[in-house]
Parts: sequence; C-alpha cells; structure tokens
Amino acid sequence: MRISVIVPVYNCEAYLKQCLESLMIQYVKEIEFIIVNDGSTDNTEKIMEKYRTFPNFIMLNKKNGGVSSARNFGMRFAKGEYIGFVDSDDWVDNNMFSEMLYAAERNHYPDIIQCNYVRNQNEMISRQPIEKGYYDQGAISEEIVPKLLSYINADGNIKSVTPYNVIKLYKRSMLQNNEIWFNEKISNGEDRLFNFEAFLRAKSYYYMGDEYTFYHYRYNPDSQSVRFIKAMWTQRQIYIDELIRIAEQTNIINQVDLHIYAASIYCLWNELKDMNNKKECIQGISAILSDPRQERWIHLELDKKLNKDNLRYYQYFINKNAKKLYSFVKFNRKKKRYLKAIRRILTGNNE
Repeated sequence: MRISVIVPVYNCEAYLKQCLESLMIQYVKEIEFIIVNDGSTDNTEKIMEKYRTFPNFIMLNKKNGGVSSARNFGMRFAKGEYIGFVDSDDWVDNNMFSEMLYAAERNHYPDIIQCNYVRNQNEMISRQPIEKGYYDQGAISEEIVPKLLSYINADGNIKSVTPYNVIKLYKRSMLQNNEIWFNEKISNGEDRLFNFEAFLRAKSYYYMGDEYTFYHYRYNPDSQSVRFIKAMWTQRQIYIDELIRIAEQTNIINQVDLHIYAASIYCLWNELKDMNNKKECIQGISAILSDPRQERWIHLELDKKLNKDNLRYYQYFINKNAKKLYSFVKFNRKKKRYLKAIRRILTGNNE
C-alpha cells in the first residue's frame, strides 16, 4: 500500500458526498481511504454506508472525541508508506495523490511532501513564503522550521508557512518512529503543532510549488476558522505550553515567543466576533491581554519591527486595556473598517 488517507467526519452531511466522490476517482491504485465517523448526529453515517462497498474505502465509527482523536484513530489503521489527510467538507483533484507520489519518487522519497491549495470562496491560491524544491535536514532546520510558526517579513507583517496537514504526505515510518500524533487536548491549532513536531524530526522535505493546487478548501460558515469559539484562549494556552516544551529542545525559542503574540491576536479576533455580548467580550479580551505568557515576547521589541496596522494592537497588549481595545474595534466596525483592519493583520495583506 503506497498511501493511506485519513478523513475525519463529523456532522458533514451537506458536503461529504462531494468529498468522497473526489476520492473515488483518484488515479493511484495502491491507496486506501480511512473514513472516520466521529460520533456524528446527522445523516453522515447513512451517507457513508452508501460508499462502503467501494474497495478502497475503510469505514470506521467511534464515539465523538474531536478531530484530533478521529485522525489518531484512523492513523492506527493505516498501512500505507505515506499518510495523508482530507477534511470532509473539502474535495481534491483526481490527480492529487498520483502527482504527489510521482514527485516523491523523483525526489528520493522525502519524509514530507507538500502540494498547495485553493480556497473555493474566491479561488484564491495560497502563496507560500518558501521556494519549491527539495530540502535536506539542514535546510529544513534553517529555512523551513523558523517559518512554521511566525516570522516578520520585510513589510512588517507577521507571516508563516501554511500549517494545514491536508496538503502534505508524511512518511508513516517517520511518524511512528518519532511517536508523532495529534494532541487530543486541543481542537484549534492541532495542525500546526503536528507539523511543528514532524518537521523537527523529518530528514527530508519536498515542496512541489505554489502552482500545484490539487486541494480545494471550502469556506464553511460553521467551521472553527469562521464562527466564534467559546474558550478558544483556554485551548490556545495548552497549545502554547506544548509549543514551548518542544521548542526548548531546539534553538528557535524566539519564533515561539513571536508566535505567542500572533496566536494571541488570532484569539482576540475570535473574542471580537462576540461583540454584542459586551461584558463577556471584554472579559475574554482581558484574559488574553493579562496572561503572563504575554511577557515572553516583550524582549523581541516588536514596536521596532511591526508595521502601522500591527502596532495599533501591539499598544493595547502593552497597556493591557481591554475596554479601550473593545471601544476602538467597535468604532471601526461601525465605519466598516473593523474586519478589513483585523484581516490585514492576520493575513499580512496591506491592500
């Protein structure tokens, strides 16, 4: 078996058919698709049953435990040389895995191989801040790992390599030998944490290039990246502490400290989606601003490196004033500048 693809599924009746049918027509013959129903309560299981007879599909059911739990569950059944992932509300081109496998064959079967993706909402192609090509262990350490979390580019924006595991294939032996699994305590940021560990252990990596957009990421208003998530900061605290633990074994602790700031901005954005509940919103903002983990990035002197848009929010972090930040964003929201201003910071887009 060349490739095992894990597909975690939870209440995805609206999109699951398109996802599964895009997998059925893959050119690769030696491939298995492990579909994990994570305790769905809608018609997901009935839809899965319709595809059970497809020879490359392995249908599994489990109690609900979250996306990390579902991926780990599927990985335990994998037999492929490489392991990949697809989210059940997305779909892929029929040549995705054949092209990735072909690239692996031409480049000494690297531990990790990556293609690119396109967002279906606006057909926007992701642009990665790395060059396409082969990276050995030294090049991974120098050029890839420092950009996995966060870095500041020449324009003063905070950027990173896309953390999604759905556009990568991982050599199964590399994951097993290093006991790399998804952290089941978190459900937001699990991709980046998984990739952080994988790239720290990988001895080789190949990036196919921005133009190889085989994966189609669906904009879903019910997904975690769009809707308000209660207690996101509590989840991020676990995520940050785990990053610190791993990074202390390496020489990239500064990137982790910067990423704490970037992750905090992301959590602020989440809290500000709930502005109508003023008291709870301000309490959520205050919990982020006053967290002692924020002290870790002070030494980076970000006020000398960030651009104008980023500095607005940086000052609120320094002053730890949740009420003023809430008022500032509400004022800009009324003028329809709210989402655009925050989106520029999160994406590094100055347009």
